[in-house]
Amino acid sequence: MAVFISRRHACHQRKLVHHLRGRNPILNGEPGVTSEEVEKHITARMERQSILRRPKPPMLWAVLDEGVLHRPIGSPAVMAAQLAHLLDVGTTPRITIQFLPLRAYSTTGLLGGFAIAEAHGSPDTAYVEGASNAQVTDWTESVKTLTFRYEGIRSEALPWRESLDLIKETMQRWTS
Repeated sequence: MAVFISRRHACHQRKLVHHLRGRNPILNGEPGVTSEEVEKHITARMERQSILRRPKPPMLWAVLDEGVLHRPIGSPAVMAAQLAHLLDVGTTPRITIQFLPLRAYSTTGLLGGFAIAEAHGSPDTAYVEGASNAQVTDWTESVKTLTFRYEGIRSEALPWRESLDLIKETMQRWTS
């Protein structure tokens, strides 16, 4: 298991919130992916999420596209449970979740999701997702470009409290 020592983590997701709990319906529908591969992926993601439950976890700022609240990934019950979990973690002291509203007309984040980690004693690192692969880099120019992109996206995002209200409103839609 990799040790992730970060003091600050910022990320942007445009299409989906990677499974927060339980099964991953996206991988379940991927051609050629076995149930063992799905389990391996879930285990690895849950291990990575465990850093947020440490006694002093890193700060996490996540900006998500509003579309992730409306795109059905699983049944309405699964969506409601995912949003309840998102709301729960979004109210913890070291996690800030914001949504980029559809009305923002922002195109900056349409190129894909990414994350930037700042760690003590090492260069900032970026993780960039692609359709078939992902890339990790600590190349200063790439990290700087992604940091500017993140700040541009974040500048158009709803404030934290309004973002939590949006989750609550959307949960009602999935449960009614």
